[in-house]
Amino acid sequence: MTEQDLAFVLNRCPVLEKLLMTGCRWPVCLRTRSHSLRLVEVCQCIAPEITVVNAPRLERLLLWEAWGGGSLTYMSSKIKIGHAPKLRFLGFLVPGMHQLEIGNTAIKAETKASPNTIVPSVQMLAVQVKLGTRIEARMLPSFLRCFPNVETLYVQSVNDDFKFWGPQAAGTGKLNLKFWKEAGFIECVQRHIKKVVLREFRGTRSELDFLKFIAEHARVLEKMVIVLTHGHSPSDPVATNLRTRMTSAKWANACCELMIFKTPFAQEGTTWCYLSAFNLSSTDPFDVSKCHDGTCQSH
Repeated sequence: MTEQDLAFVLNRCPVLEKLLMTGCRWPVCLRTRSHSLRLVEVCQCIAPEITVVNAPRLERLLLWEAWGGGSLTYMSSKIKIGHAPKLRFLGFLVPGMHQLEIGNTAIKAETKASPNTIVPSVQMLAVQVKLGTRIEARMLPSFLRCFPNVETLYVQSVNDDFKFWGPQAAGTGKLNLKFWKEAGFIECVQRHIKKVVLREFRGTRSELDFLKFIAEHARVLEKMVIVLTHGHSPSDPVATNLRTRMTSAKWANACCELMIFKTPFAQEGTTWCYLSAFNLSSTDPFDVSKCHDGTCQSH
């Protein structure tokens, strides 16, 4: 199906509320102009560009393995957000692959927050990132500044040795806590985030530094949820080291609860339940722990 064919179908579905694209192996660009759509989900598709042009009722833009075109070493994809005043759920954005544009502004590592670079309606954001690779993780603060009112943040931690997407895949250079301290003011972190979920935790220094940064700057943080990668349990040395490091942190909110869980799945890689996320009655489309019906897609 070409971009024109897809636009033709959407233009003639004036009451369509939900759109799911899954398993598309032929590149297709999705440009959304709809006064009825409330949910758009793109799962395991080759999508060089996903653009929300005008979607006044859109509440959820959900992406999972929405790769760009090209070869396995260059899979950059554009995610453009235009008019979507009710957009509340967004992710998974991949700073190492997705080129984010807000309005007519391309978001770069040095981009500062301004009325032209923010989407204030987003309350739940999910990102997939290699926290230990500078050229990828340095985009994360800029992405977070685009969504100043986020209350729940999901972080899918990717192994730094995993090389799959975008021109940034060749980037090296490790990060430390100093990098995060020099990131500057991030409004959602310091004023609005109440819950952070980090999945696929391996116990790397970069993960620990990121979590310490969040703990010491998130003033209203109520829960920090850590889901260990496959093969680890809350009683092993990885979890013990995590508790030790976080105990030494100067928590911005001393009442915040640290929760550590074993992954609920029998294999490495977080599972994405695209059918569960497709349900508008679900209050958290990124929570895969409640999906037990065998419909999940593995990363």
